[in-house]
Amino acid sequence: DWYLMSAKEPALPVKIGFLLWQGHLQAFFMGLLFFLAGYFAHASLAKRGPAGFLRERLVRLGLPTLFFMLVIHPFVLLGLNPWQAEFPPVGAYYARSLSTGRFLSSSGPMWFAFALLLFCALLAAWRALRPGPGPAAVGTPTPGAGQLWRFGAGLVLVTFLVRTVQPVGTSVMNFQLCYFPQYIAAFVVGLAAARHGWLLPL
Repeated sequence: DWYLMSAKEPALPVKIGFLLWQGHLQAFFMGLLFFLAGYFAHASLAKRGPAGFLRERLVRLGLPTLFFMLVIHPFVLLGLNPWQAEFPPVGAYYARSLSTGRFLSSSGPMWFAFALLLFCALLAAWRALRPGPGPAAVGTPTPGAGQLWRFGAGLVLVTFLVRTVQPVGTSVMNFQLCYFPQYIAAFVVGLAAARHGWLLPL
């Protein structure tokens, strides 16, 4: 899935250092971004309503992602051709990419925006079908240690089960589903944190 790979194999100490760095990083950094996205989605949804919220997200997230899929990715493949591969003419490439839906797997580094758009679309559909209750009391106590331990244990279990069928390194539509239990949970917790005012004491 990478446009360019290093021709030189890294030395073992470099691999170990990268493994330690990346292992700790993957434990929180994308989850934190999905948490923040959920946190700010709550107010936007309440302000605009499901339809307006979805329209706004289609503009903010959908258009840049589509631009990458239909313009930047083909330019990299056909124009720069980092793989030195044989590609069909531009017209045939686009026709096949659009007719097969293959362009949906061409989100590259915009996968985050694409995933977030899908999360927001599901959230908007959920709120359209089941309008939320009235505003929660601001300053609702934050989850306690027991709740956090149960949340963590549940997340570990679900992640383990997902990785039995989608191990690290596999992807579907450029989504590495092995990480998605964390992303979904973080987005939902972000929504709850905004609704209950958990971050206000900070």
